[in-house]
Amino acid sequence: LKCVVANPLDVSRFLMEFYGVTRSVRKAKDAKDNTREFGAKIINFEQLLELGKSANLGADDQHIVQIVDWLLQYAFEQRASDIHLEPRREISNVRFRIDGVMHKTFELPTPVMSGVTARIKVL
Repeated sequence: LKCVVANPLDVSRFLMEFYGVTRSVRKAKDAKDNTREFGAKIINFEQLLELGKSANLGADDQHIVQIVDWLLQYAFEQRASDIHLEPRREISNVRFRIDGVMHKTFELPTPVMSGVTARIKVL
């Protein structure tokens, strides 16, 4: 048993960030049909991925732009020095190098990854 001291605000932020993902994945799957309506608000990363799976994805697609913006912002918040995009046949990986150590951060469907790659080339 190792005792540590932490700021309560940091603890609650990390709990929401890491354990809230499970809830948001379920909500994204449930809301998949609802988010296709025009003017629907995209709340989280998982909803963007669900929309991206079913659409024609180009570098200027609104959802791809939001995914790339979100990835860059999250990498900055995590103090990542590198972002590695690893294309695979079905599910592609996004890894961040944080403090010299590679961390697998996200899995993206391959069609979404190709749109993300195209968007980064445009930047």
